[in-house]
Amino acid sequence: MSQESRHDRKKRLSRDRSARCRALKKQRLQAIGATKLKIVIGSGTASDIECIRQTGGFEESAEALVQSIRYMAAMARRDACAFRHAIDPRSFQ
Repeated sequence: MSQESRHDRKKRLSRDRSARCRALKKQRLQAIGATKLKIVIGSGTASDIECIRQTGGFEESAEALVQSIRYMAAMARRDACAFRHAIDPRSFQ
């Protein structure tokens, strides 16, 4: 049995924990079929997303976006006319 210093043992255990955490995260993302979405947005859109996040009581902006998209998709499936009205920029005036 090799003697492991206290410092080396802490590093090894930390490395093992991190590896398990990364593997679990990867497994969770694969289970839901996650896809990374990269977009560039302007400051006005960023402030709109922040408004949605705060008003909806979401902790993260990504959660607010996902819920908004899912709501709009459900509306599009249920009532295409209402969806087109809601998504039309002219209907905001």
